[in-house]
Amino acid sequence: MSREHVRADAATCAAHCDVIVWQEIEETEDDEDIDASLPPAEWDHTYRSLEVPLSVRLSLFQRTPKSQLPAGILHNAGHLQISKGRAHVSPSRDLSWGIYSARGLDLPPVVFMDSHWVSGAWTHAGQLGDSDGWRLATWQENFDATKAQIEAFNAAGLTVVFGADTNTPAEHLPAFTADQITAVSDSGYDKIIVCPAVGGAVVEVLETGRFPLFSDHDLRTAKLRITS
Repeated sequence: MSREHVRADAATCAAHCDVIVWQEIEETEDDEDIDASLPPAEWDHTYRSLEVPLSVRLSLFQRTPKSQLPAGILHNAGHLQISKGRAHVSPSRDLSWGIYSARGLDLPPVVFMDSHWVSGAWTHAGQLGDSDGWRLATWQENFDATKAQIEAFNAAGLTVVFGADTNTPAEHLPAFTADQITAVSDSGYDKIIVCPAVGGAVVEVLETGRFPLFSDHDLRTAKLRITS
């Protein structure tokens, strides 16, 4: 994409979102173009060294202070490599997250989580460097690592809002948790899923939206209400 198009897409995201989970942010120029519409003084940009950073509007949320994190949770942001890449087939894949509290409200913190899983586990099975089934095996690694991280946060009392390009047809994506709420489920691509924790924040899906971008993906949104 051209820099003009990246800037235009970032402006569209900023106009419709307070929390953004990005994918395929690969160049320093991408960060600069995002900053033009989401200045760092107004947005918390987490893990810009990865292709799956998060951006959170600072007027509404703050990174939860470490002193307020649940027992066993040591950091208010983190990332994990969930699979190694294969040359000429797929890059390494990552999971990133930040733990945020709503400003001015006495509400439990929420984990916002982002990822971009391996592509072609079904559409390119047995071809394009996949004669040994590597894509599907790697997809399983991506799913298992994500599920384990969500379960760990839930066990600590933290509700997770997971937004990602899972490259997964809806019929092939098992639930992460028994009581998850799927807000957005594009067939084969983008997902927004709420995984509630017992005693954690209650996140209600009010409405969803779709907005065209210059990217090959539309912007998919979910308006959420967070209560205790």
